[in-house]
Amino acid sequence: MNTAKSLRFALINREKKQVWLAKQLGVERQQVSNWCNGSGMRSSTLMKICELLDYKVSEFYALGE
Repeated sequence: MNTAKSLRFALINREKKQVWLAKQLGVERQQVSNWCNGSGMRSSTLMKICELLDYKVSEFYALGE
């Protein structure tokens, strides 16, 4: 499973920008960029991202396969 790839595809599919996600999560845009480039994220962050982008976790992971 490739979380970075999943995140990139999820943002594209939902027509959202990294800066939007950063604002929603209360983090810097650079942090979202790091996640999109393969930096790991906490499971609680992943759950919040799935909620914000309206994906089930299994659907989110499937995007990266």
